[in-house]
Amino acid sequence: MKESTGSLRAFFVIVGLLGIVGGGLGVVGSLALMAFSVLYGVVLLVVCAASLLVSIAYVYCGAQLPTLLDTRVEFVVKVILAGLALNIASAIFGVIVGGGLSLGRTGFSVLISLYLLNSVKRLAAERAANPVSGEGDPGYDHWAAARGQQ
Repeated sequence: MKESTGSLRAFFVIVGLLGIVGGGLGVVGSLALMAFSVLYGVVLLVVCAASLLVSIAYVYCGAQLPTLLDTRVEFVVKVILAGLALNIASAIFGVIVGGGLSLGRTGFSVLISLYLLNSVKRLAAERAANPVSGEGDPGYDHWAAARGQQ
């Protein structure tokens, strides 16, 4: 399945918004956990705060994806890799704490991250090969292009 810029934009925004909610809840939960274990609470706070930052970056990538594909694709790649690293860190933390580690969830997030990396690189290469018109791409913004913003 070939993703378009529009579908990737939607994915980044939706996942980012969900991550902001989850990261915010995780920060609150980590503060409560500090009452029982300062070490685990601080580690969880750091992981959740980092997750919150990556989620904000996902929303930014979604909002600015066409421009980023043309000018700063490496930023999008770094955001995807940061999200992947945080998923793995969360899985490791789950093993250490003894909580319910979901290997399926971690494996799924690894596969999705690899798919995203492949899709972003492919779209960036396609846009670089045909810089004048991304018009065949369903995510192409004709109004922004008319204003010279795309």
